[in-house]
Amino acid sequence: EERYDVLEEVDGWVKIALEGADDDAEEGYGYISAEYADVRYALIEAYEFSPLTGSTGLRNSVVNFAMNYLGNRYVWGGTSLTNGADCSGFVLSVFANYGIYLPRVAAAQAGVGTRVDSSEMLPGDLVFYSSGGGIDHVAIYIGNGQIIHAANSRRGIIISPWNYMSPTKIMNVI
Repeated sequence: EERYDVLEEVDGWVKIALEGADDDAEEGYGYISAEYADVRYALIEAYEFSPLTGSTGLRNSVVNFAMNYLGNRYVWGGTSLTNGADCSGFVLSVFANYGIYLPRVAAAQAGVGTRVDSSEMLPGDLVFYSSGGGIDHVAIYIGNGQIIHAANSRRGIIISPWNYMSPTKIMNVI
């Protein structure tokens, strides 16, 4: 029943900040297996996305649309926003709603659009990750240093810090 600030999640482990320890000290954090942790994320502050014209308006619409499915199920191979989707199926379905058609899998989606530097990311950009063998995960950047993505079957569609894992590539498909 204890709560801790989550510093990062990597390879089935959750790095947590320990209370009362100096932030810079090595003993200021610890690890627990993700199997024994219920990790929840919250936005640091709320943003109202106002309808605008041009690509900024489209970006906001994409993000707001994706946020409607926060908390929904993860289903490996799925593309249904309501009945379950995996990471690339979620992205594919969100963008298809706006007439932007992407390939089915994350590795192929990473080849579409224009590459973007992390310092120039905008809401609606796609953030790609690799666990070693090539791109195997994709998320939608929502602004404020956060992404929305279909994480896994235990957690479903969630919000995470954009750099919860080291991003491999960032692409603008809008």
